[in-house]
Amino acid sequence: CGGDWWGHYKLSPHHHLVCIADATGHGVPAALVTAMVFAAASVMSRRLMEQGGHDLSPALLLKELNQTLCASQGRQNTMTFFAGIFVVIGALVKSGVIDSLADKVISTTGGNVAATLVVVLVASAVISAFVDNIPYVVAMTPLVAQLVAQNPALGVDGGVWWALALGADLGGNATAVGASANIVIVGLARRYGAP
Repeated sequence: CGGDWWGHYKLSPHHHLVCIADATGHGVPAALVTAMVFAAASVMSRRLMEQGGHDLSPALLLKELNQTLCASQGRQNTMTFFAGIFVVIGALVKSGVIDSLADKVISTTGGNVAATLVVVLVASAVISAFVDNIPYVVAMTPLVAQLVAQNPALGVDGGVWWALALGADLGGNATAVGASANIVIVGLARRYGAP
């Protein structure tokens, strides 16, 4: 049992919603919260589709789901959703933004493996200090794959992948907003009056 879940909902011919949820805690309590979210999202998406015709926006579903979760769970549980991040990443790949970024990194470092690893490590640490590290790594995965495609030496022993993971991990612990666990702890500290 655990609190992790993902789901895909076709909201209309033009709207798809991808949800990734992580309920804080472990074991049965987290699994129960996750099951509740899954059931609520499934029922709400069907109900809203029936009420609103066949063109339901992801924002409407997420708004109703958020209101339901807040009403039923209060502050004792924290649920994070990354809805649509894969759509954004897909758009960045398709529009050529990821290729352009990879070209810039390679040209900046001159293709030098050590320099590229340092750039990826440091950039990941700095960015993950302010952007939650999980969506950051998901967003940067196509960029790292493109870097390896352009310079296969970067992929030897997973070098550039380790730079991405370690940078994001270290940066995620640098600030209160860098990782979901940090946000949960700050919320709990505020709730119990700790500084």
